[in-house]
Amino acid sequence: MASSISGRRKHHWLLLCLLTALLTSASVWWRHDADSTYQTIPATRSDIEVNVAAIGTLQPLKSVEIGAQVSGQIIRLHVEVGDTVEKGQLLAEIDARRCRTRPAGGLAGAA
Repeated sequence: MASSISGRRKHHWLLLCLLTALLTSASVWWRHDADSTYQTIPATRSDIEVNVAAIGTLQPLKSVEIGAQVSGQIIRLHVEVGDTVEKGQLLAEIDARRCRTRPAGGLAGAA
């Protein structure tokens, strides 16, 4: 008698597993939307913008001290703060009228 009870339980479990699999399959099949539409677009290359917000002091990777061989008033500035410059690039123009009058005044004072 004990073997017939355990055999019935095995059949009940097997039937329960099959019923669960059947219900799950039916549920997936009914929920499947055959009329799904997809929108596609061609792939393109573009820039990715990344904004960073931070608090602190920025330090340059490399800095140099510059000076002029003559002094005078700057009449035109060709670069702005933060611009990248190259060797030999003109940065500013100094008023040449003052530079031209100095040697003449120096010679006049020596005579």
